[in-house]
Amino acid sequence: GEYSTHLFSRLAVDIVHTHASNPESRRSPLFLSLHYNAPHSPTQPGVYQRSFPRPWWYYGGPKRKSYLGTVLGMDTALRWVLDALKDTGMWNKTLIVFSSDNGAYPGRGLNYPLRGGKGTYYEGGTRMPSFAYHPQWHNVDGYRSNALIHFVDWLPTLAAVGGARQSQLPHALDGIDFSHLLKSPVNRAFVNRQRMVYGAVEYTKTGQAPGVARRSIKGGYREGWWKVVVDSASTPAREGWYTNSDSYSSGPPSFGNESDSKLRHFSIWNQHWALFHLKADPYEERNLLYTNFGRFLRLRQRLYQYIDASTRPLSEKPKYRNRPLDADPAKHGGFWTHGWCESM
Repeated sequence: GEYSTHLFSRLAVDIVHTHASNPESRRSPLFLSLHYNAPHSPTQPGVYQRSFPRPWWYYGGPKRKSYLGTVLGMDTALRWVLDALKDTGMWNKTLIVFSSDNGAYPGRGLNYPLRGGKGTYYEGGTRMPSFAYHPQWHNVDGYRSNALIHFVDWLPTLAAVGGARQSQLPHALDGIDFSHLLKSPVNRAFVNRQRMVYGAVEYTKTGQAPGVARRSIKGGYREGWWKVVVDSASTPAREGWYTNSDSYSSGPPSFGNESDSKLRHFSIWNQHWALFHLKADPYEERNLLYTNFGRFLRLRQRLYQYIDASTRPLSEKPKYRNRPLDADPAKHGGFWTHGWCESM
């Protein structure tokens, strides 16, 4: 077999060269979406492990060492695609976007001093590095924006970059166009997003039906600097902060300066809720729920509203529960799809 990271890049390079060599296709824009398995688990660095010859403890743990090798493999293979853009003369008119989809998993990547990691609604599990580069736009040394941007914002943003009009996009998109931020550092602080849903899932506990007063949900919601989370972590071990090791650390960045009563979630209706102010407390150390209970109730209600308005998974409907092959590309014009969500 072929190392999948190499395979994906090799196919991407073929697409770039094919597009550039055909006069007809070269007159049209190319959209290339390249999603590696790396560095997602299982972390299999292959030959790139040789670049990290020291014992695992030097790198912070065996999982961390494998993760570093997997990332190096991705970086190397990605370079092949960038070189293809340069070799074909497409580099100077290409917008390159690099982004992850969630925070790092404990013991592999590092989110510290942010709280939590992958699988949680804390900032360590949801904030992620991204960058965009266009040779004709970015003639400065680079700049950083602290604007609030959600992953769904990429659709209207890239559509605007490609020249699409708002009227050509689907109605009532959740995403917001921030293409002005990509083109000019002057606009780097402004994006018209004040609200964001980190996640919103409703489930049924034993002996409890959906829709009753004590709803069982997990998720997170933000307005401005205020953020509410409920049952954020799948296990208690993921509630905390972790450093360069295979397990979470015992305390927040303040290392014991906060009392336990401020760190823990408060149990309401058998669920664990927390309210944070991210500007004053970016590491989510202080639960402000009891001192801002009215604000908490308003944010909680907004989270419920998003859940009620969301499209229900097909798996919740009896006729779809025994159809595991709904994603079969033969049913969708040759394309793989999720198979578990209805069309809007």
